[in-house]
Amino acid sequence: MLVVEHLSKHYASPAGPLVVLSDVNLTVQPGQSVAIMGPSGSGKSTLLNLIGALDRPTGGRVQLDGQDYSLLPEGDLARLRNQRIGFLFQDHHLLPQCTVLENVLVPFLAFGRPTAHDLKRAEELLSAVGLAARMDHLPGELSGGERQRAALVRAMVTQPRMLLADEPTGNLDADTAEQIVQLMLELHRQSQNLLIVVTHSPGVASKMDVVFQLSKGILKRVGQESAAS
Repeated sequence: MLVVEHLSKHYASPAGPLVVLSDVNLTVQPGQSVAIMGPSGSGKSTLLNLIGALDRPTGGRVQLDGQDYSLLPEGDLARLRNQRIGFLFQDHHLLPQCTVLENVLVPFLAFGRPTAHDLKRAEELLSAVGLAARMDHLPGELSGGERQRAALVRAMVTQPRMLLADEPTGNLDADTAEQIVQLMLELHRQSQNLLIVVTHSPGVASKMDVVFQLSKGILKRVGQESAAS
């Protein structure tokens, strides 16, 4: 379970503290999917970075399965990010000199080498998203949708407890975006992890269990919980 309590983020500026997030509270249960919407500059990516342990808050705390980020030294935070959190961004961030399969195996290199089990899982996931014939290809040989599918597999290959997606369909056409969202939700349902998606798209948001709106640093729930479609 993810618990965000009284989270705030301020930056220093000549005019005084710049408040990006103010008293944000959020709870996400295992198997639940959440969309966070809001105008550009509202702090959506900042919130995702704090939830993903990529940045530290000014105040408040984040806990994943009872583990308080603020109590962890940098080395343990790096391990948490690598092994328990998956990241999917608007840009795929694939290494251009590595094959699709090699890119997917990159997360295992941070604390050792991929095992035979890791390799098998990577190959199975790539096959599941339709990239079985593309494993030995370089990212430059793939379409935009194929690159994002590879990035999705890389985010899920370590079986993370939480998947964070920041505008994952922002660079894709409508049909390809729909495919990516469906694949992301399918892998999420199979793993029963926590899924948090930052998006400008009402269509993407509508497929999540719960939708929140972030505006002027305040996070508010929109509507009622419904089954993802």
